[in-house]
Amino acid sequence: MIEKRGKIRVKNADESRFVQEILFDMGYGWGIESIKSVHYAYYPCLYWRRRITYSDAFDGFFEDHKNKLHTLNDFKQNEMDELKITKERVLDAAGSCSTAKDVLETLFPDVFSKTVDLTHAKRGSGRNLLERTGDSNSLVWVREMGTYSWRALGLNSKYNWSIVQADGYINAVPTRKK
Repeated sequence: MIEKRGKIRVKNADESRFVQEILFDMGYGWGIESIKSVHYAYYPCLYWRRRITYSDAFDGFFEDHKNKLHTLNDFKQNEMDELKITKERVLDAAGSCSTAKDVLETLFPDVFSKTVDLTHAKRGSGRNLLERTGDSNSLVWVREMGTYSWRALGLNSKYNWSIVQADGYINAVPTRKK
């Protein structure tokens, strides 16, 4: 992971351009104006804190500088981390074009599935019987108010619910709306 403050020694202008482009994507730029175009590619030492700076020497300031020394592999790994496929990225891409959506539904069917994965659901606290990790609202809870106070379970209205009988049980099955 690239630190917010750091330094790197580059071997040539190509490496410097590569590092600078990633730093630009991270929000850094040259000078007070935060210019986001490749500069000083022929200098072997780059630093970043609030903005990118450079040096032409490996000793002195570079060695005394307290920022973490990074390698080119750190930047390559950072670039790979940026390419990770997430559910959110797939859905964003699908929303941009109907053709893309058709292809992405084929490649990532789980992302478009309406079924709700309860693998990571956990027992709730208090009257909340079941909570999904990362969801601020409980899925199921004991009703405390209204007509069915203390006589019914509440089901989160963010989902469509089906009551189905299977395996000798009556099951409340949540599916995503949309």
